[in-house]
Amino acid sequence: MSDPTPRTAPPRVGRSGAGVPVVGEGERAAEAAPVVDDVSRPDVVLCPGGPMLVRGRLVVEDDQGLRHTTHRPVSAICRCSRSATLPWCDGTHKVLPATLRP
Repeated sequence: MSDPTPRTAPPRVGRSGAGVPVVGEGERAAEAAPVVDDVSRPDVVLCPGGPMLVRGRLVVEDDQGLRHTTHRPVSAICRCSRSATLPWCDGTHKVLPATLRP
């Protein structure tokens, strides 16, 4: 039986010049990488009302075009835009009213 849940496009993911995957938005992001359909271990997880979790070594491009390399097996990227450690999540979303959470 097929999954009735509609699939949405994942965040833009590509490869940097060094071959490291890049997650970003807009024209500055590298060419999109192929999507691998492995639901047992997703590479990107959007936490409801919280961060985007990414797995593996990645380069994250922020809204100013600066690139930040992940150094952990799983990294949390801020989606509320209020973290003191952007682009990384610092848990600030937990103290925001529900209407201001991503």
